[in-house]
Amino acid sequence: MAKSRKAKAKVKETKAKEVKAKNAKSKSGKANVNAVKIEERESKKLYCLEGCSTQAKSINSFYKSNYGDYGVMYNGYCPICKKCLQRLCVDEVTGIVTQESFMDILQKLDKPFVEEIFNNTSSVEDMTNDKFLGYYLRLLNCSVKYRNCKFEDSEEIAMKNEEIVKARIELGLEVTEEMKLFWGRGLDNQDYLDLQKKYDNYLQYEKEVDAKKLQDYRQLCVYELQRDKIQYDVSMVKQVKDYHTMINELSDSLGIKAIQKKEELSTDKFVIGLITRYIEDVKKEPIPRYVEDLGGEDKLHELIGIEYVGNLCDSIGIKNKRQADYDDLMNDHIVKTEDLLTYDDIDDGESE
Repeated sequence: MAKSRKAKAKVKETKAKEVKAKNAKSKSGKANVNAVKIEERESKKLYCLEGCSTQAKSINSFYKSNYGDYGVMYNGYCPICKKCLQRLCVDEVTGIVTQESFMDILQKLDKPFVEEIFNNTSSVEDMTNDKFLGYYLRLLNCSVKYRNCKFEDSEEIAMKNEEIVKARIELGLEVTEEMKLFWGRGLDNQDYLDLQKKYDNYLQYEKEVDAKKLQDYRQLCVYELQRDKIQYDVSMVKQVKDYHTMINELSDSLGIKAIQKKEELSTDKFVIGLITRYIEDVKKEPIPRYVEDLGGEDKLHELIGIEYVGNLCDSIGIKNKRQADYDDLMNDHIVKTEDLLTYDDIDDGESE
């Protein structure tokens, strides 16, 4: 009996020691975990190089950037906090965000300068200097065309956009400063384009014109635009009639021919028709087909195949190449939630 009691006591003592050792190990493990968490939290903080605070800030207060040695030295973040960057965007002389002052900030963030996005940001109602940078970056990040570009791509982007603008001007799709000076400021862009198109259409049939005739043509185009804007308003029948009278009188004074009043009989269409008839009827030669005979690429056919047929297959659950191409196209143009939140300046994380 005595031996049995001693054995039981020894077992209890052994178990007590095991429990004590286990508890000690558990406490030690928790302490290590807490230390790791503190270390991780501290590693996610940076000091702003502008010296705006003596304490390190959360990385949420900084924009990502791999400019220069930022990727190595600062874990891929610009070491100047968002608030300081917002302040540095402002030109010291003018007190507003200018292209020159803004370019310096974009270089630090390794983001491209796109004049179109800059102008869109500037034209936003109630835009302030504090909101400018974040709004620009959000627009940039939502653009599939520019989101992956770097600062070094800015010049190439500007050149390509300039070529596009020149092409649009040649096609009569872009409003120029010369148009505004000629027709007067304050009109809608479409009004400028319509006026210029009417004016060019009249002048293409004139061989010699003096200043008086040019002024009359200008006035005629203005009358026609004003009439076009109200001609479907029943309450303004009298005004429309008055414009018709002034247009007819001025047209007679200018000696405008009927063909000058009908844009559908444009020279380009007429010439193309003559060339087509000459080749087919006189030379008896078939006009080569663009794809089959000349080896051209029918981009419209491919576009319809993906965006229409592929979309239709996707909607009714048919899996094929067109549907897969449609999925790829949609993925390339979808703005994900993280893209919208990447440049959110509302929560800078300083509360951590």
